[in-house]
Formats: sequence, structure tokens, C-alpha cells
Amino acid sequence: MVRRSVQPSDEEIIASVREEEREFLASLPPDVVGSIEATLVSNWRHARTKVENDDAIYVQDPATGGGYFRGPVVSIDYDLEMLNAFIDAFLFACSPQSQS
Repeated sequence: MVRRSVQPSDEEIIASVREEEREFLASLPPDVVGSIEATLVSNWRHARTKVENDDAIYVQDPATGGGYFRGPVVSIDYDLEMLNAFIDAFLFACSPQSQS
């Protein structure tokens, strides 16, 4: 069974941030407070992000919009293959034979 924690809404986070940062927000001009609150909400969420895996590479498939994760060591062969293909295409495009 997978348990998913319920994410608090922005309004709930803003209420918490307003309470925690009351003095700071009171010292700001009123026209700036909205953008600062948005940044504080983003920082609040980032500070509470749980890292599930710190050594994985996400490969996105543009055709499907999905993707998958793989380890960086496994990725080396694929990355080198893609880099070589890019270099070959670049050198071919720059060669005088391709321009005639």
C-alpha cells in the first residue's frame, strides 16, 4: 500500500509563512508583499522536499511526454553515443562536401 501525504494548499502555507515572517513582511512595502509571499511559499515547499534518490538521471521521451530514470553509470554509454552522433552530424554539416 502506497501512502501519499496530502500537500498543503498555497493558502495554508501563506498563512503559516505570514505567522512565521510577520515582522519581515510588515517591514516591506505593501505592493511587494505578494511577490515575496510567493517566493516564501516556494522556499517553504523546497525546504520540505524529500529526496528519494540522489543519483538518478531522468530521461524524457518527447514523443510520449513520459520518461524513465536510470543510474548515471549506466547512462555513460548512452550519453557518449549521443555525443558522438551530435559531433558526427556537426562535422558533416561543416564539411565542404555537404555544402555542394
